[in-house]
Amino acid sequence: MTLGRLVPMVVLIAPALAAAGEREQAEHTRLSEEMRRLASRNAWRGVEASYAKMLPLERRGVVLTFDDHFIAAQAASNLGDINSTYLRAQRAVAAASNENDTRRSENWIREIESSYGSVELRTSSRFEGASALKISEIPFANDQRAAYDVARATIAERGSYSGLLPLGDYVFGDIAAGGEPFSVAAGGELQKVVLMPPESEGGGLAYAGPRLDLGGAFSTAGDPTLSGAEVAPVGFAGAGLRAGLGFELGTRLGIGALVEVGYHTIGGASSADPTSEQIDTLGLSVADAYGYSSADTSIGMFYGWLAGSYFISPGELGVTFLAGPVMGIGSGTVQGVSGGSESYSDRYSQVNGSIQAGGVSGGVSLTHNKASIGKLGVGLSALGGAQSDTTRWYTWGQAALTITPARSDG
Repeated sequence: MTLGRLVPMVVLIAPALAAAGEREQAEHTRLSEEMRRLASRNAWRGVEASYAKMLPLERRGVVLTFDDHFIAAQAASNLGDINSTYLRAQRAVAAASNENDTRRSENWIREIESSYGSVELRTSSRFEGASALKISEIPFANDQRAAYDVARATIAERGSYSGLLPLGDYVFGDIAAGGEPFSVAAGGELQKVVLMPPESEGGGLAYAGPRLDLGGAFSTAGDPTLSGAEVAPVGFAGAGLRAGLGFELGTRLGIGALVEVGYHTIGGASSADPTSEQIDTLGLSVADAYGYSSADTSIGMFYGWLAGSYFISPGELGVTFLAGPVMGIGSGTVQGVSGGSESYSDRYSQVNGSIQAGGVSGGVSLTHNKASIGKLGVGLSALGGAQSDTTRWYTWGQAALTITPARSDG
């Protein structure tokens, strides 16, 4: 049910954290009687105040009753607070101790769900028109009319509203300035409307800020392509870390760019062990006979990446595709050479040298619009690349935690 997104069911049951003392129980009794007395006189603001005083008692072990929640729901309904009405009716169901009370509150919940829909209305900081809300036909029911008036007052004060609205056709904002028409239907999806200036619909900067990619990577280096008497380190593969920091920006068309610099390591690629190979004629291992020792592959490389990006947002999920040239410069140690005579020296010698390799890198980043740190979004990325130093190809793949500039509404 769409309305369930508005009021998480987890709040329907507030467990007692400690056994209530006599003082708390006495205060609860006093407030319950006060709520009933005020409700009999239709003094709904007084009921609201008494219920607000009652809620802290839950944290001290007091268990609120069906009547507490149900009367509080009536107060919220008469004051036009449909969101609190819906929540309290659900809490009344959880607190009901007999079939009649359960039926009364469940019927009320069904009535709300058949008469209201959930919306999220926001106004961009760049929107210059009025952020008023207008319905095509004023509701006849008093509670719906009151809920509509409360939503309008909230928008007038804050420029935004998140909650329930009566069913109907609406206009949010001044149409001439970029306002949006929308409809609220029973059982429909959550309606999200963001007011933006007309020109921002076709372009303009949507986000800009730092980007961090940090995670593990697995890399391979193919066997070299050699001619004549050339020799080069053998191919290898290994895991390592890859970390990059850069700057990313994008337009409202979804097109953007990224520049990033970072460091890429390769390690843990085991090599041939000279202690395990015996020389029968000498009765010694290669290590003992010639002094060779095993040396794992170790590579460290700085890189620079320039990429174009394209951002789409299906629902609450943001997807960014990236691709562009990458250049790496570093050094490392590899055991064994290719293109030689396959002698012990070729197999077990440590080769130290530098690497300069260029190529392409790309991938996809996934973010969620509710996962953020301040103005930065948090997500996951799958990145990869292929680079060449003219003698061999280096390929790699990375799973990374990614921090990006949060996508703005303009």
